[in-house]
Amino acid sequence: MESTALQQAFDTCQNNKAAWLQRKNELAAAEQEYLRLLSGEGRNVSRLDELRNIIEVRKWQVNQA
Repeated sequence: MESTALQQAFDTCQNNKAAWLQRKNELAAAEQEYLRLLSGEGRNVSRLDELRNIIEVRKWQVNQA
C-alpha cells in the first residue's frame, strides 16, 4: 500500500471517529435533557416526543458506526 493510500485511510478513520464521537455527545445531551424534563422541570409533551425521536436516531447512528 502506498503512503498516500494509508494517509487517506487514516484520514477517513479519523473523520469517522470524530463523527461518531459527535453523535455520541448529541445522544448524551438529548438523554440528559429528556431525563430533566421527565423529572418535572416543565412537562413539554411535544419536546419529550422530539427528544425520544432524537435519542432513537442517535442510538441507531452510534450503533451503525
